[in-house]
Amino acid sequence: MYAQPLSWALAQFGYVGDAFYGAGDTSTVTSRLDNGWPVVVWMALWGDQSFRTDFDGQSFTLVPGMHVMVAYGYDSDGIYLSDPGSGTYRFYDWGSFTSMWSVLDGMAMAVYPAS
Repeated sequence: MYAQPLSWALAQFGYVGDAFYGAGDTSTVTSRLDNGWPVVVWMALWGDQSFRTDFDGQSFTLVPGMHVMVAYGYDSDGIYLSDPGSGTYRFYDWGSFTSMWSVLDGMAMAVYPAS
């Protein structure tokens, strides 16, 4: 699922889903983390294996090995993520993270309570 449709669903539960595309600019993630907001990130764990496909008149990019994780912190060396698929925590250096995150143009979504 892409970030934007997921962000619309969050509103039903009293949350804002701030969907954005960082296009490799990690400050788009770190600035939201600095606000105390977790950031859902889409990462191509198998590298860029993306391809385009059409369905019902719409064109989509699909990526084998795409995985969604939650960024919760960072430091000068990299980013800290919670992996809901394995129930574990992960750390990626900035270069590795940016390479995997950039495959879908840095798709991400910060989540915070609606005011």
